[in-house]
Amino acid sequence: MEKFIDILGVMSVGSCIPSLSWVDRLSGLQRTTDEVAKEFDGFLEGVLQEHLNKRKGNVIVGGSDEVQDLLDILLDVQKENAGTVVIDNDTIKAVILDNFSAGTDTISTNIEWTISELVRHPRVMIKLQQEVTEIANGRSMITEEDLDKMKYLKAVIKESLRLHIPLPLLIQRESTQDVKLMG
Repeated sequence: MEKFIDILGVMSVGSCIPSLSWVDRLSGLQRTTDEVAKEFDGFLEGVLQEHLNKRKGNVIVGGSDEVQDLLDILLDVQKENAGTVVIDNDTIKAVILDNFSAGTDTISTNIEWTISELVRHPRVMIKLQQEVTEIANGRSMITEEDLDKMKYLKAVIKESLRLHIPLPLLIQRESTQDVKLMG
């Protein structure tokens, strides 16, 4: 995943000026891209085959109420719409890779920014720690239900997202007029 994210940030001369695509081969970008693509394709093909084998063998791991993941849903769409909509295995692998890569980098980046802001603002970190201690009530783990009660944590994460937008290409928001809040 690290290699994949690194490649996404590299300027490809051949993409901008096709007659200079030799520069990408000379710099090693083409070779690295091919290696990463082959590695991801092999991994995703294995996951896809695992799901297909599970379906062929009618192996039901968690009973009939087993929760389907995104790959199962895409395979259902592929099977149901075989004649009308063409969704091949490469398209399914591309959707899975897109979701996986989009969710991985932005979340880890946001966590890093949130932690750095908490380090810069110890008063906020102390207040957040107090909220966690209060909600945990002596337990070592916070459950998903506990997260709904953690209003200050939500505010901290929202402020971090406001200060450090996950993707620099997102449209910036700007107030169009002055507003007076809470007096």
